[in-house]
Amino acid sequence: MKIAIYGQYYQNSTEPIIKDIFAFLIKNNVEMIIESYFLEILFEKKLIKKEYPTFESHTELDSSFDVLISIGGDG
Repeated sequence: MKIAIYGQYYQNSTEPIIKDIFAFLIKNNVEMIIESYFLEILFEKKLIKKEYPTFESHTELDSSFDVLISIGGDG
């Protein structure tokens, strides 16, 4: 499975959710690509330590992706 992850912004209240999402995806060997600015935030907050491929625009995502997860924003 191949998943793109987008995060509009980061709030402390989403930290447990982000940790759970990544733990699940890593445990299940899901291929992930993360929006570049959101990845910077995750590194800054020390929520992840591993490098991941990144994207900067939805135009970089093609039909090979199964799911896009959006974290944050207006829902």
